[in-house]
Amino acid sequence: MIITEFSGHIWNSLLLLATVFLVYLGTLSYRSWHRLRHVPGPPGAAFSKWWMLRNTLGGEMHLALKRACDEYGPVVRIGPNDLVTNDSELLRRMWAVRSPYCKGPFYEAVRFDPTRDNLISMRDDHEHNELRAKMAIGYAGKENEGLEATIDRQIQAFIRLIEERYVSTSGSFRPMDLCRKVQYLTLDIITSLAFGYHFGYIEQDADVHQYIQMTEQSMPVMMTLSVFPQLAKLLQSPLFRRAMPSEHDRVGFGKFIAVAKKVVAERLLSDMTTKRRDMLGSFLAHGLTREEAEGETLVQIIAGSDTTATAIRMTMLYLMTSPSCYSKLAKEVQEAVRAGIISSPITSREASGLRYLQAVIKEGLRVFPPVTGLMSATVPRGGDFMHGMSIPEGTDIGWTAFGVLRSTRIYGSDADVFRPERWLEAGEDQLKAMMAQWELVFKYGKWQCLGKTVALMELNKVFVELLRRFDFSLVDPTTHWNTFSADVDTFISQQRDIALNGVLNNIGPNGSLVQGASAGIVVASPSKTDPDYFYTWTRDAALTMKAIVDEFIFGHKELQVYVEDYYRSQAVLQTITNPSGSFLPSGRGLGEAKYTVDGSRFNGAWGRPQRDGPALRAITLITYSRWLAENGEQAKAKDVIWPIIANDLSYTGQYWNSTGFDLWEEVSGSSFFTAQNQYRALAEGAALAQFLGVKCTGCELAPDVLCFLQTFWNSNDGYYTANINTQTQRSGKDANVMLGSIAVFDVTASCEDPSIQPCHSRSLSNFKVWVDSFRNASLYPINEGIAQNKGVALGWYPEDIYFNGNPWYLITIGAAEFLYDAMAQWNAQGQIKVDATSRPFFADLYPPVKEGIYQKSSNISGVYASITGAVKAYADYFIEIAQQYTPANGSLAEQFNKTTGTPLSARDLTWSYASFITMAERRAGLYPPRWVPTSSEVPATCAASSRTGLYVPAIAAGAPNVTGSCTVAVSFVVNATTYYGEELYVLGNTADLGSWNVENAQPMTASGYTAERPLWNVDVELPGGQNISYVYVRRQNCNQGYIYEERNRTLAVPPCNSTQNLVIDDVWTGGQGTSGSC
Repeated sequence: MIITEFSGHIWNSLLLLATVFLVYLGTLSYRSWHRLRHVPGPPGAAFSKWWMLRNTLGGEMHLALKRACDEYGPVVRIGPNDLVTNDSELLRRMWAVRSPYCKGPFYEAVRFDPTRDNLISMRDDHEHNELRAKMAIGYAGKENEGLEATIDRQIQAFIRLIEERYVSTSGSFRPMDLCRKVQYLTLDIITSLAFGYHFGYIEQDADVHQYIQMTEQSMPVMMTLSVFPQLAKLLQSPLFRRAMPSEHDRVGFGKFIAVAKKVVAERLLSDMTTKRRDMLGSFLAHGLTREEAEGETLVQIIAGSDTTATAIRMTMLYLMTSPSCYSKLAKEVQEAVRAGIISSPITSREASGLRYLQAVIKEGLRVFPPVTGLMSATVPRGGDFMHGMSIPEGTDIGWTAFGVLRSTRIYGSDADVFRPERWLEAGEDQLKAMMAQWELVFKYGKWQCLGKTVALMELNKVFVELLRRFDFSLVDPTTHWNTFSADVDTFISQQRDIALNGVLNNIGPNGSLVQGASAGIVVASPSKTDPDYFYTWTRDAALTMKAIVDEFIFGHKELQVYVEDYYRSQAVLQTITNPSGSFLPSGRGLGEAKYTVDGSRFNGAWGRPQRDGPALRAITLITYSRWLAENGEQAKAKDVIWPIIANDLSYTGQYWNSTGFDLWEEVSGSSFFTAQNQYRALAEGAALAQFLGVKCTGCELAPDVLCFLQTFWNSNDGYYTANINTQTQRSGKDANVMLGSIAVFDVTASCEDPSIQPCHSRSLSNFKVWVDSFRNASLYPINEGIAQNKGVALGWYPEDIYFNGNPWYLITIGAAEFLYDAMAQWNAQGQIKVDATSRPFFADLYPPVKEGIYQKSSNISGVYASITGAVKAYADYFIEIAQQYTPANGSLAEQFNKTTGTPLSARDLTWSYASFITMAERRAGLYPPRWVPTSSEVPATCAASSRTGLYVPAIAAGAPNVTGSCTVAVSFVVNATTYYGEELYVLGNTADLGSWNVENAQPMTASGYTAERPLWNVDVELPGGQNISYVYVRRQNCNQGYIYEERNRTLAVPPCNSTQNLVIDDVWTGGQGTSGSC
């Protein structure tokens, strides 16, 4: 009885204590929340430091801080007592020499010696200022005449190490871990400056005393202590001091403690204390005690070597992944060497005169600052007032280095991009603002980095000395420098903004990379040589602007100006007479593939016509018009934009059943991608026409196109043959099909809809067959060893030879989007149907799967959840592939090398950026408006239909009021044997044949050329009833000039009422060309 009562009292007491403790914690949490309740921030940050810890250990704290300020404002709450700011003026006020702010608890984590503070960890301003004054002269190098020579000696030792061990030749492959060797360099430099002798990292080419290894292993602990500085105090207490590094340790940081004590002791016992004016000598001469000298030499090693090494490594990485920047810097260095204006080794003064070098150094430190910690300061007594908010005393405020140094307000919309040219292009006022912001890399005022002089001296020298002797390239871009970690979510979050800026930088008239482009012109790439993509393609532009229209609808209202410029530019382009034909009366000119960036015709030989462009442009403008009509601007949609759409739909209805070149511009025939988008354009156009109360010429043919689309299916092999009605011998496994499905994606559509949505059984089967064709390591070596349930690098088709056949960013990224689309459709329908056609696709990802229907449920271990989880992981792996081969600055070229992963072909490809935007939208659950008709029945019999189009210039949108004349279609065919690279043209006395100006002559195509019948041909619309004079012309491959036929020819064009095309069969008469072998 007594025992029972006693036991009851204990439990009651424990319950009471627990209640009291919970109430206490609740009170603390309330008080913590209440004092900063008016400051915005991430959910939950007001009550715990979980947000800070999660982002710190996830390796993305530097990015998370920037995103927080971008989302919530210049001052953001990230913890119970923690704020962060990206306001540079506020930071200068907090860090100023006479500021009442003091260092926050953050600095407890950098107290390396548990018994005393160092200059960095010292929080008392008076003590800090006294110690700083004693050390400033030593850091400045004013008393150390050998400072620059010491740095030179170590850089020369670094050069010798590379020359002796790591120079690769054609017969000897000798890769070098540049990240590790750079750390050796900075450690030897700083130990030479701090101790008077170096530790021999470079000489031994090894991690002496395992310092680097121990530092890397302890990084998670140090990062955790920066979030919870109270733990640092606990570990530094006598209770846990034995667990901290000690001078008795044989390796790691403890070894440096022992060396520091030994060197300081020897210096104090010798008569060299005042005579030897290296850094240590300066410190001792100006009054540092023995203990202070020991502590500060250790700080030099950690702060001086790691930060400078980071700056060198990161800048080299950006240079090697930005070929144009690398080439410019190397050229500047080589020209300076030839001109004799720099010494060997280069002096710091000489380096300051190399303008591009200085721009590279500034840009490297700006884009990836070496120190990105919060560096919190504590609000002084009486509190502070900032951005309309009262901040109570005792609050800790840190900075976001990335938020400050990647400010779009200061550095422009491409602030995330490594572009040294910004420092050379800026005007005086802008440069002053950029410099003021940039200088915060080294902090400011009373906390400015004392090692700034040494760090900049190292940077001024090392890049020049390396590039004057060596040429660097990445051996394996998959082995990027690890900033701690970067998962798919982090990569997408960071890359999405870069991608959007990448698109906008390529749109005229204000795109930073496409000067000279007219308003609304979407340039394919800034690349002007090898290859020259400095043109606007109707297809690429339409797909890109569809992404921009979707982003606008999703809430980015600032993008509307780009859409407005786009439709106006297209209204004009529609009327441009070009090698594909004229606008009036037949609309043939709408099938032209590309134009110059000023909106004029491109007259070179090309694969013509390309019939997907008008359909894709119609789809983009239909989406925008629908939004306008639903948001009070129906009149604008009807009167201004519909006429542009109507022309494109007329062309689609008239020519859908005619062959043309595919999206890769190689094969003339019927393309799955083209037919799929033609169907969407006509079906969606019909719906919009009904909504606006207008007539759509050709839209009634949508069922015929849909019927034709079904004929591409190869039932024997389980995939869609990408191109039919062609002469090619390729397998037909092509990205064409996957890209078509994501272009017509409708999240509400049935998986059985004949528009062939991503979740369609045949679409999934095709995806597997096509992807598997790239798993062959002999085709793409970078795909070697990747499991069947993992994504791989993807390209056009397995037989591709363009640029030697490589993976494409937009295709690899598009594969992920395809899978995200399918998942969204399964979730919308609440089920997954697995049939005999699609089962092989599912079996790769979830082997137990059987044919059947799997319903969505809350059971996380059910089949539906297992399948979608596997598909999500599969999709993410394609993004990881793209991430591995994306340069550090986020730039996306057209392709990446199938062996090394190095970006190649056209740089900053607009379509690559657009594909990343749409992929990120789908992964985030953002879907474009629905378009699939509620009933889509395939006709029982396919009809080869066509409807003569009605073409009217869209004058309200800015098109010129062109008028048409009577024309007759004439097919010129000439038998002319040519060599590879030689081109043929028709030149004559009409505007369509160049008006005797060879630069405007009509280019011919060799699509039907064979050794037995070397035929060149072109279809041209000529004025009816006129006599035409013409001649054939050869254009040589290496600018050797033109070769004309020996005599002019004449042609009587039939009258306008002629119902048949006129075919002219000619044979070349004249001299033969000779290849220039360029």
